Amino acid sequence: MSADIIKQAAEGLVSHPYFPRDLVMPHYIPNTMTVGDVFVVLAVVFGSSLAFIIVCAFLARKVSTTSKLMAVWMFFTANVHLIIEGYFAVFHRNMAADMSTMGQLWKEYSISDSRYVISDPFIVSMEMITAFFDGPVALMAAYGLLRRRYWADLAVVVVSICQLYGVICYFGMEILENFPHSDPTPYYFWFYFFFFNIVWVIIPTICAFVSGRRILAALRLAHRPANSKKTD
Repeated sequence: MSADIIKQAAEGLVSHPYFPRDLVMPHYIPNTMTVGDVFVVLAVVFGSSLAFIIVCAFLARKVSTTSKLMAVWMFFTANVHLIIEGYFAVFHRNMAADMSTMGQLWKEYSISDSRYVISDPFIVSMEMITAFFDGPVALMAAYGLLRRRYWADLAVVVVSICQLYGVICYFGMEILENFPHSDPTPYYFWFYFFFFNIVWVIIPTICAFVSGRRILAALRLAHRPANSKKTD
């Protein structure tokens, strides 16, 4: 990176791509990596981890296909929470000037939601909970599902509800303020802001429903009258 860019950034002379357009970001430094470069790095990292969990799920014995699919999702979402969101939770204060691969990823995503480059208190709080609570619980759920642990479905329900709550609040804050931090361009709004987040509404809802039914079925069986059990 040239010394001129760094000097201009320090003086607040570098224009930024974020909304609202009058956002003051004197420490902002433009990305040097292309979007393709960033996604290739992420594809390699997450592709290898997904390959690992898929093999583990395939080799798991006496585990239903539904549980295997949920385990793959839980492992994937744990990686996202721990690695990507965990990075933001730790280094959010300097995100606008962060030139690491992860930092440039967040700066690219922030075009659709500038709250990430200004360390918005709600976003920071939400991402800390997501990274340091949802991440470990999702990892535990993946393990429990493949090892057929009795607590696995409870872990799935807990992390799924946390994810749903987080995304609803995430969308809700912007809706109530009429999306002041989002680039209205369809690519950034619908692909980055909407699609990347709605996934964490659809799949957690399905997972919570499936595991919730299993828990209710187990409770129903446990609370059946003794004479009913003998009759059966």
